[in-house]
Order: sequence, then C-alpha cells, then structure tokens
Amino acid sequence: MRKALAAVACGFLLTGPVVGYAVYELLIRHYPNTGPHGGTIVEWDETHEMVAEAVVDRKCGIVTVYVLDSRAKRYRPLQARSITLTLDAPKPMAVKLVSMPRSWDSPDWASQFTSGRVLEPGAESNLAGTLTVTAHGRRFVGNFAVKKDGP
Repeated sequence: MRKALAAVACGFLLTGPVVGYAVYELLIRHYPNTGPHGGTIVEWDETHEMVAEAVVDRKCGIVTVYVLDSRAKRYRPLQARSITLTLDAPKPMAVKLVSMPRSWDSPDWASQFTSGRVLEPGAESNLAGTLTVTAHGRRFVGNFAVKKDGP
C-alpha cells in the first residue's frame, strides 16, 4: 500500500507542471475565437480574468464592445464610462465607446460600450486596432482585427 501511495505521489510531482498548465489552459485561458454576440474576442487582461468581444455592425457602421469573463460566457462589468477604440485600418482614428449599462449592471459600471458611426454603412473593409480602458486602477490594452467577411 505504501509503495502504491509513493508511486502516485511521485507521479504527481513529476507531472505537476504539465497537469497544472493543462488545467490553466482549460479553465482559465479557454475561450472561443468568436464571442456570444458573433464578434471577435480581444484578450486585454494579462491575468486572463476577462476578455472583450468587439462586434461590428456593418449595416449601421457602429462598434459595440462587450466585457466578458475569462471563458467569454458571462458579462463582467467595468467601473468605466468609456473605452477608447484606436483604429489602424481602414483609416487611422480614435473613437470613444460610451458605456451602455445593462439592466443588471450597477450604477457607474457597464459591460457594454458602443460607438457612434465608425464606418460608412455597408462598408466592406477590414478593421484593425486597439481597445484601451482604465478601470479598477489598471490599464487594459488589447489588439484586434475583424475581417470584412466576419470575425
């Protein structure tokens, strides 16, 4: 019995880092490439506590960003009034996305941010840029690219 327990203990010690990394990938960093609203996932938190989902409505020319948990499943409100969207393509510009608190968000907290018209309605160009927000005493920055035919 002692030999069996010793073998199991040695196995955990030898495979611990591998198992730990696998658990990290599955539980913490595992999120899809496309978010629940059909947008592109933007990783902007080095602790992987949350991600952003950038959704481009090409009919209206607006961009909406949803702040989600690390698995891109649930809303994760930020204490912020706006997010800055800096576009590199199709043409360089900085746009402020204002908070649109949902009914379940607390006052001054939001999990949804929306721009005014960023693109001409029906524009078929690729979008690339950076999302930046300062919240909870930290600065979050993430790069994204949205192809003209989808996320």
